[in-house]
Amino acid sequence: MIFAAALIVILGWGNPPLPYRRGQVVTSDIKARVSFSVINEKSTKDAKEAAADTTPNVYRVERSQIDKSIASLRDALALIGSSQKYEDLDQTKAQALGVTPEFYTAIKGAPEGWTGDRILQAVAHAFDALIRDGSLSPGDLKIEDDRNAAGITILDGSEKHFRQLSDLVKQDELPSALRVKLRQEIESPLLAATLAERLKPIGIFLTHDQKESDVAKKAAYDNWPPVENSFLPGETMVPRDTVLDKGEIAVLEKEHQVYLNSISGRDRLLRLTGLAITILFLVWLFGAYTSRYQPRILARRARMGVLMALAVALVVVTRFFIRSPALSWYMIPLSLFGMAVAVAYDPLFAIGYSLFLAILVGIATSSNFALSISLFLGTVVGVLVIGRARSRTMPFLAGLAAGCGTFVAAWGTGLLLHADYALTLRDSFYGLLNGVAAGVLITVILPYVERAFNVITELSLLELVDLNKPILRRLALEAPGTYNHSLFVGNLADAAAEVIGANQLMARAGGYYHDIGKLAKSGYFVENIGTNASRHYNLSPTMSALVIISHVKDAVELARQYKLPPPVVDIIKEHHGTTLVEYFYREAMEQAAQSGEQRKVNDESFRYPGPKPHSKEAAIVMLCDCVESASRTITDPTPGKLENLVHDIARNKLADGQFDECNLTMAELRLIEVSLIKSLAGIFHSRIKYPGREL
Repeated sequence: MIFAAALIVILGWGNPPLPYRRGQVVTSDIKARVSFSVINEKSTKDAKEAAADTTPNVYRVERSQIDKSIASLRDALALIGSSQKYEDLDQTKAQALGVTPEFYTAIKGAPEGWTGDRILQAVAHAFDALIRDGSLSPGDLKIEDDRNAAGITILDGSEKHFRQLSDLVKQDELPSALRVKLRQEIESPLLAATLAERLKPIGIFLTHDQKESDVAKKAAYDNWPPVENSFLPGETMVPRDTVLDKGEIAVLEKEHQVYLNSISGRDRLLRLTGLAITILFLVWLFGAYTSRYQPRILARRARMGVLMALAVALVVVTRFFIRSPALSWYMIPLSLFGMAVAVAYDPLFAIGYSLFLAILVGIATSSNFALSISLFLGTVVGVLVIGRARSRTMPFLAGLAAGCGTFVAAWGTGLLLHADYALTLRDSFYGLLNGVAAGVLITVILPYVERAFNVITELSLLELVDLNKPILRRLALEAPGTYNHSLFVGNLADAAAEVIGANQLMARAGGYYHDIGKLAKSGYFVENIGTNASRHYNLSPTMSALVIISHVKDAVELARQYKLPPPVVDIIKEHHGTTLVEYFYREAMEQAAQSGEQRKVNDESFRYPGPKPHSKEAAIVMLCDCVESASRTITDPTPGKLENLVHDIARNKLADGQFDECNLTMAELRLIEVSLIKSLAGIFHSRIKYPGREL
């Protein structure tokens, strides 16, 4: 319930994400749920660019040539004013300043009051008026015509003014325009004409100012108001079969935000209630599924807690991907979680768990079940390949298979939903990359997976059944009889586990290590005595039973000392269950009968402390241990005798309640019996007697 509440809080916190992505093809018209306006980025950009393009270029006034003409005129007027007759002038200066007799006569004949200063002032005013009218060179004029400009901006010092292109003075009309301006300023037509004739080589006085033009264009671009599109409820925002681009996504996001802001508190509560019901029902279904296929997980709350914590972590990661537009949703690590559970438990349960996670991803992404289906199918492929991995390269190969599965599934769902090919290819590529990354990570984090789930993986079991392990080599040297017995038990257990679908490597490892406790007192166990006298002759049956029973406790201590995994330690503790040490119990009964104290023999003193087997593998090791030991006592072991032996031992264990806690069915018990009979028959098969070799 705690984890279910956490899922509800995480999924219900904040607003649901927009269920659309850029490049997605919509399968039906998307209509507005509320009235709203949104800035049309494309139209706004186009309008801003158009405003910038139509902004008049700036032309700066260049007064150097005008100032030079006025300065020359000033010097000429000063020279004329210094003499009463033309002949009295310094002819060298007159020639240099362009003072001709006609010009001299016109100036001297100026109306009363028209002094040199007043003439200069009139000329300056005429030039100012001509500047305001503006004039461009033919080249600049063509440029402005080509860009369809309405006019230009004339910059004179710090002052600016606009001039229509059609009102500009053409270059060949400058002299006549200047004559008109001078006539407007000077009363005497003769004086005005004379001055115009002197000043006519004025040339172009406007030059294009690129920097100021760019500033003006940028200001026009920045100041242009945004273009907005308005929608009413029910109005189509995006028609079907549209490939969503940045503009459509902006419209959908704005509508989504406005809609969420318009939702009342009651509607939000209803949504949260619906989410809570869905999550609780989903968690309950997963719990029921776990109870059916992996009841041992529910028996240990820590394991179930790890699974639910992984689910919460995946939802958090999914929300992070949703909030990060740069990340592809097809990189959500569903395959990593699914394959980790497959390695820890089994493929069938991992597929169910992956489906549980895929549904959570679909809910977190606002019902984007095309994504969930693709990730789930890819994960199933990876889970089926990884199975019970028995090589270090298998997790990587499984990750590659998961990536390929996601790639194919993403292509399939993309084509099914008419998605954009570029988007589908990108999603498929990220799905492939996701699987490969999961395979690499699984290989790296495998020890942590074992620790988190408190399980042992097939890869670790493969290392564990290596006969060169220090504890097994020690067993071979110090207790060779027990060593050979353990090897036989391991082989029998492996074959028996295979026929009922149990973990073969776990059963074999349990068989190899179940009797390592006999190292502490190896001489007290019959398989290690050889031809020596039994040490039990000098012990009471009760003491002998204590020595025999203690090998389980000693084995557990040794297992922990050598850091054997907990599941193997459990098999060591459980392989005798609470069975009776029958040999010494019967001996104690005989001694009590001879002394007349039969009632004082308590069978509890001759029973192993348990616990009873809690796994099928532990039950298999229990049967194999007893069958292998008992089969050594049969003289002339025929198949019929072996079958009766196996059946009697299995029936006695069942009647004694040793299999009550391991979920072993009668059908499975029968299959185990058949396997043991077949294995023993292979061990005790008959051989041809060779002549001359009788012993």
